[in-house]
Amino acid sequence: MQNLNITYNSDNHIVYITKEGRISLNEAILVLNKLVEEYGKLETIYILEDSRQSRLDISLLEVREFYREIRKNVTGRKEIRHADMVDTPFETAMGVIFQQMVAPLKGYDYRCFSTEEAALAWLKKGTYYPKK
Repeated sequence: MQNLNITYNSDNHIVYITKEGRISLNEAILVLNKLVEEYGKLETIYILEDSRQSRLDISLLEVREFYREIRKNVTGRKEIRHADMVDTPFETAMGVIFQQMVAPLKGYDYRCFSTEEAALAWLKKGTYYPKK
């Protein structure tokens, strides 16, 4: 993985993640750990991840392992909404599989999008998203 960037925009209360290159399970967990380290104290987290310049190098078994890591970190949160922008059939399929895996997790909602506009609109529909 190259050029990992995680920033928080206090104007719209969204954490932005961008990354490039091939993403292995260990690198996906690294991104999760950095996110938890920097923003883990927040009860509500709205994440816009741009995966369009990266490619997953993860098997279905590894997706299950990543799910277990996510599950460990969502306990006690009011709401986590995670919008992931993807642009290939493989990433879209893996995203849909992951979306189904995490659906039972209370407080964590994940969706794939092809445009930033659609992703932002969905994030802003969160139950606890600050209304203006």
